Formats: sequence, C-alpha cells, structure tokens
Amino acid sequence: MFLIRHRAAWLSLIILVCAGIFLPKETFGSSETKERSSGYAHYMMGLLYDWEGQNQEALEEYKKADSYDQNNASIHLRMGVEYTKLNKIPEAIEEFKLATKLDPDDLESHFLLALLYTSINQAEEANREYEIVLKKVSDEDPKNIQVRHYLGQLYLHQRKFDDAIIQYNFILTVSPKDVDAFFFLGSIYEEKDQHKEAIENFKKALEIEPNHANSLNSLGYIYVEQGYDLDEAIVLIKKALETDPENGAYIDSLGWAYFKKGMLNEALVELERAIQNFPDPEIYDHLGEVYFKLGNSQKAQEHWKKSVELKDDPVVKAKLEKIEKQKED
Repeated sequence: MFLIRHRAAWLSLIILVCAGIFLPKETFGSSETKERSSGYAHYMMGLLYDWEGQNQEALEEYKKADSYDQNNASIHLRMGVEYTKLNKIPEAIEEFKLATKLDPDDLESHFLLALLYTSINQAEEANREYEIVLKKVSDEDPKNIQVRHYLGQLYLHQRKFDDAIIQYNFILTVSPKDVDAFFFLGSIYEEKDQHKEAIENFKKALEIEPNHANSLNSLGYIYVEQGYDLDEAIVLIKKALETDPENGAYIDSLGWAYFKKGMLNEALVELERAIQNFPDPEIYDHLGEVYFKLGNSQKAQEHWKKSVELKDDPVVKAKLEKIEKQKED
C-alpha cells in the first residue's frame, strides 16, 4: 500500500534525477538547461498522473511544463487529451489546433481534432482534418489501398468528385478487380449525371461480383430514373434485396420502379415499408408522388412536408407550394 500511495512521489524524484543525469555535463549551471529539465520533469509527471487516471492533476503538470517550453507541440497535444477526458471540448480543440500549428506533421492532433469536430457535429471541420491525415498517410504509403478508399469516400462525401475519381482510378491500377472501387466510381459518375459512365462501372463491379448488392441496386435505380428497361431494373433490385431484404434504400428503389410502371398499389406497399426502415427525404418525396397520383392530396402534402423538413430541396418545396395553393383556391 505504501508503494502504491507514494508511487507518484518516488517517480517524481526519479524523473528529476534522470533529467539531470542525461544532460551533458558542460551544460550544468545553464539557466536554459535548468528550464528544459524542469519542463521535462513536469511533462513526465503529467504522463504519470494521466496513467493513474488523475486528469486534472495531469493537466496542471502539463501547464507547468508549458510555462517552461511554450512551443512544444507534444505538451499541447497532452493538454488537449486531458481537456477531452475532462469533457472540456472547446479547450481541447484549442490545444490540438495549437499543437498542429507548432507541428503540422503531428497526425495524432489532426486525428483527435477530427474526432472532436465529429462529436459536436462540425462536419466541415472534421472532414478537413480527416483529409489532412489521410493525405499524409497516403503520401507515406502510396500503395495503401485502404487509405485510398477512405480518402475517396471522404472526397465523395465532400462532393469533390474529380479528386475522388483520381483515388479510385489509382486503386484500380494497383488492384484491377477491386469491386468497391468500381462501385464508388459508378456512384460518383451518377452524382455527376454521367449515366453512361456510371452504368459501365456498376456493370464492371457486377462482372467481378455478380451478387454485389449495392451495384445491383444502383444499376437498377439508374434504369428506373432514366426510363430504361423497367423490368430489368426490377430484376436487379430484387436480386439486391435477396442479399439484404430489410435495406430501406433497396426497398425504396423497388417501390419507385413499381410507381414508374404504373403499379401504384404495389409501389405504396413497398415505399411505406421502406420508410419504416429508412426515414429519408427522398422516400418521403416518392410517397408524396404515389399518394398524389392516387388522388390523396392530404397524404401527399404530409409526406412532402416531412421530406422538406429533412432536406431543403427546392423541387420538393415547389410541389408542396403548388398543392398548398391548390387547396387555398
């Protein structure tokens, strides 16, 4: 018990002694050396307190270390960690930002910043930090396919489509049969309204993996949206549902295909089922269309309102305004 209770004091003494032992003898007596030694001792005590779970005490030691060495990125990183553990997020963010300013190559601080920004729903800031980390790792290990995938998905999320395409094309030079690379390329081209290229990439994914559910659904949905072979679209989407029967996005695709074929009752059943699994603005929009076609303006209005609440889409807003105006007239 004595050793446990007094471990901090003993290790503090050891740290102070070691800080003196490993300094060159010719520097003894130098005020700069003494300050560096004291700062290092407080830093090590902070690590000890952190190890013991005494976060406030650890923070105080890091602050003392900082008073001796204010331009040390590692000290600010550790202060950020302690502030995070104490749930003082704004203070933690400031310390991590200072650490990255002092040492731009400090990936740990960038990554922790990304996590904190994510936790407080600051997506743009989080994505910026993730991008810094992923690009750095990618530069250091260019053939790391997993990192390239993460970077590609991040660019897709940021709608930096050309940057994403570069990542996935690079992946395919290293791994020509990477199914996910073809799928994401298809998704990017779909977002860019380049439907021919999107279809080509989804088909290439399915040549490699015929039961790749995301590619089956995406290819089927393009067929539906572009008015291609609706029967083939339904076959593709149903095949995707065999792999993942409760996937709300796939169920929505099937319901929308039925709507395009004029099978309104079947569409309604599938879309109502989809919204239970996946409350999404596009599905609410689709339901609004079905109810409007069935002559139920009130239900159409309800679903378009829910769609607009989730996503401020001018097209859906126009539908809603039109139906509200009709009711007033």
